[in-house]
This record gives sequence, structure tokens and C-alpha cells, in this order.
Amino acid sequence: MNKEKIQEFLKTAMVTKERKDGTNYEVFNEESNPELWKDIKEILFSKDFQIRDFYYSTLSEAFYNIAYHLDSADDFTSEEIYEYCEADIYTHDLLKWVSEDLNNVWYVDEALKQTGSTDFIQTLQYAQQEQKAEIYYMALAVYEYLKEEVA
Repeated sequence: MNKEKIQEFLKTAMVTKERKDGTNYEVFNEESNPELWKDIKEILFSKDFQIRDFYYSTLSEAFYNIAYHLDSADDFTSEEIYEYCEADIYTHDLLKWVSEDLNNVWYVDEALKQTGSTDFIQTLQYAQQEQKAEIYYMALAVYEYLKEEVA
């Protein structure tokens, strides 16, 4: 798959749907290419992708950012992940993130160990950024697959 086709796929890889309560959520655009999506889902779930809104929305963000990056570069590598991967800045959003899944506390514990910070909000931001980075690495694996396997 050439660069332009990869970009187009990544830009349309996720679709936004609306729940009955009016909130939006992201899902895989499997209808675009069911066979390719079968392989992509295998890659994602082998890397511990979870069926949670945060994972889907972050993956959508990562796909978009990789496609955007390719507008001005020939490739996207792991060195660029933290250039695009940003934590929320509002306390409300960070508290919502940490409370939506008890496993997120593990990221906070790791952030405390890594940073030794006593600033609660900075610790949450660091923790969330690390979880986002994991999802960006999953998106990078999909991108690498598209480059190599679907050539």
C-alpha cells in the first residue's frame, strides 16, 4: 500500500457513532475492508487493545495523527509518538479517565514511581500520556503492517 493509500485508510479507519443518550463514540470502520480489518484487529488485540471508549478514541486520534504526519514526512516512527501523544489538561477529564477503569490506577502508580511527583494533576497527566503512548504503539504496529504486508 503506498503512502497516500495508507493515509486515506488511516483517516477513515474509525467512524463516530451516536449512542441513544446522545454521546458519541468511535468504532472500527470494518465495512471499508473486512479482510484487512480482520488482520488489524488481530494485531490490536494481540497487543492488549481493550474494548473501552478511551482506547477507541485514542486509536482514532493516533491514526489521524500518523496520517497527518505523513503529509510532511516519508515515515512515522516510534520517535514521533510523544510529539503527538498528549494528556488531557482539565482536571475533570483526568479524573474521568482515571475513574472509568480501575486498571488506570496502575498507570498512576507507575507514574508516581517514575516521576516521584507530589503534584496530583501532573501525575495523572503523566499516567494518561503513558497509556495513550501504549495505544499509539498499537497504531504504529498497524501502520507498519500496512506498509509491509499490504504492499
